[in-house]
Amino acid sequence: MSLATKIAFVFAILSAHIFLMSTVAEIQAAVERLPVTDRIALFHWLENTDVVQAEETRALLADLDLGLAEADRGELLDGASVVDSLKARARGAA
Repeated sequence: MSLATKIAFVFAILSAHIFLMSTVAEIQAAVERLPVTDRIALFHWLENTDVVQAEETRALLADLDLGLAEADRGELLDGASVVDSLKARARGAA
């Protein structure tokens, strides 16, 4: 059986079971019982859905807008100071 056939089979089974599940927790529990290779296949399928790609595009554009606004205000750093600034931000967020 080819990998594509196996993936289609897994998704068919998941689809049938998902309709019987009413909560995200139930779906998560079912996914946790899958073999790792099936989880990876599911992850790749989900990340390539239109909804996920649209959300990633929206988030990227928002980050770009933020960066451009910082550049307009002269807040961007260059060279080694960028690394130091990122380290400081990471330490402050922790």
